[in-house]
Amino acid sequence: MVEDGSPRVFCKEKCIEEFYRPLVLHYKKIEMTLRNEYGLPQEEFVEYASRPEILERAFVKPDEIWCLKNDLGEAVYSFIARFDNFSVIILCLIFDLRPSFMFLTSATSDERLIRDFQIGTKIKNIEIFYEKAKEETSSLQIDHDTISILENKKSQLLAALLERRLSTDIAFEQFSMYEQFYQETLEKPDEIYKWNDLEGDELYSYIKAHDSGGISFYYVVICVGKLAPQLLPILSFPTLDPGLYKSYKKGTLVSGKLKN
Repeated sequence: MVEDGSPRVFCKEKCIEEFYRPLVLHYKKIEMTLRNEYGLPQEEFVEYASRPEILERAFVKPDEIWCLKNDLGEAVYSFIARFDNFSVIILCLIFDLRPSFMFLTSATSDERLIRDFQIGTKIKNIEIFYEKAKEETSSLQIDHDTISILENKKSQLLAALLERRLSTDIAFEQFSMYEQFYQETLEKPDEIYKWNDLEGDELYSYIKAHDSGGISFYYVVICVGKLAPQLLPILSFPTLDPGLYKSYKKGTLVSGKLKN
């Protein structure tokens, strides 16, 4: 479920994306029309709307929330977060007082564009959204001892990775160039394996095959479970080496089967 007050239920993420794709295109077209009208087609702040830390601030503590409802009671929310010299705009659905599906994310310094996305009715009591975000944040807090254990485990995994890597594989210094594949690997992995390390702690390998510029490679995200309230990613890396990829296909297959 992705909407408060709606009985609509989806089976998986892909179904949600396909169902709402027309609305995503609709709002994107509106934004481009307005930007052309105001002479803002390539505003420098637009790229800020894709930065996780900025989006998180807009979700957790927006300065304004607007709500536009149709005759069926369906609602689209506009979250607006103001920073020093720009503002972030997020059009989304709400489930349990938290943004659940985003139609549009954008950033601008132009007040005209901001006003155009102040849609429907302004929500006066947005503190209830703050409280919900605070509750979720506090429930995910990790104590210092656990953080130390996780850091040590990450060091061990990284050392093992560097030892196994072939000299012809993607250079460690280039790993940051592949971070764009991190989120998709976590959200839509081809395979998930559950295994235990030498300390007996439960680890998960999220693996997905990608293609970039005609070159195929694997992206692997290692997560640790049970030490924290949720799965925590502690190491991620790309590889061209099928042997290295297969070394993380161990333990129990939790989900998926990689296609050729």
